[in-house]
Amino acid sequence: AASGEDAAEIAAAIEDWRDEDDRQRPRGAEGFYYRSLSPPYECKDGPFENVEELLLVRGVSSDIYHLLEPHVTVYGSGQVNLNTATRTVLEALGLSQAGVEGMRSFRAGEDDLEQTGDDRQLVSVSELESQLKPYVPVEDLARLAQLATAGFVSARSTAFRVVIHARTA
Repeated sequence: AASGEDAAEIAAAIEDWRDEDDRQRPRGAEGFYYRSLSPPYECKDGPFENVEELLLVRGVSSDIYHLLEPHVTVYGSGQVNLNTATRTVLEALGLSQAGVEGMRSFRAGEDDLEQTGDDRQLVSVSELESQLKPYVPVEDLARLAQLATAGFVSARSTAFRVVIHARTA
């Protein structure tokens, strides 16, 4: 796993990969870095077209990529849907363990099992406090409200990942 310093460098390199300019952020990487590699290649300076492009970004090893891949996508609005976010994503949003567990408990419904008929969903991020107050610590509610105001979280998705497992008889 990456240290906090490594994670900050990878985040800066990802932002530099996605932005449209050639100005390097502190701890980031732009075209001159990628052109110095053997073999050299260009910095994208645009949005990711597929998740595998992460492997081209400075600092993203195959181990780090395999940790990230189940939790990221190039599709959708860029917002995290609080109704479907994984535990890892909720932790990455800055929620405490109690906040993550509270979100899980809220979503699980009365039987405390996720993906059953009594599951709950947030109606909208404007209802965060009223719906989550019994489940999520006040500090985490404040964090979620900040993220909602900044447009980073939502209660809806426009893209979904479907995993199909098949067996031959």
